[in-house]
Amino acid sequence: MSLRQSKRAKVDYAVLERTSEDAVNNTSFVKRNNSNIFNRSSVTHFDGTKLFDKLDCFVKPRLSEIVILSILVMFVGGIYFYHDTLNFHLLRTYAWAGSDQAQQLVGQRYALGKGVQKHAGKAMEYFKMAADQGHPQASHNLALGHVTKYTNLEPGEARRLLNHAAAHGVAEAHILLDLYCDKKQACND
Repeated sequence: MSLRQSKRAKVDYAVLERTSEDAVNNTSFVKRNNSNIFNRSSVTHFDGTKLFDKLDCFVKPRLSEIVILSILVMFVGGIYFYHDTLNFHLLRTYAWAGSDQAQQLVGQRYALGKGVQKHAGKAMEYFKMAADQGHPQASHNLALGHVTKYTNLEPGEARRLLNHAAAHGVAEAHILLDLYCDKKQACND
């Protein structure tokens, strides 16, 4: 055996020794470099490909996914911080479509200034639309607006609206009928 062949035999022996150590440590299918374990280039599969290239959970997100996620976060944040305003605009859409309940609620929002700037005139307009459809609470609110001088109704209209509201179970209508219409005659003008 020549010198060259003996060196070759030593190299082969060293490779076999390193391979057997890996088998003992159960890491024969993965080679680890001396660099950080979390570095993507540090872990390779037994066939030489990078291990992280084979796993889908470590794929970098695409720009479109980042944009969609950002828009979703902004939308949810907007709903969280501006839900009163969003709710008001949805109610106003239903009111425009003719829902008496939505018209009543939009009137209340305008009267209380919740989700929108306070405006008594617009509140009375929406109460009038709902009362014309027979909504009892809107009838009460419109008559209350007349008694407190926010709107003008025809003579006797406030009493008729309060009677309608009282007949449909609005307890405050009984109080207004007794207090303003019967004692102060404020419903007749």
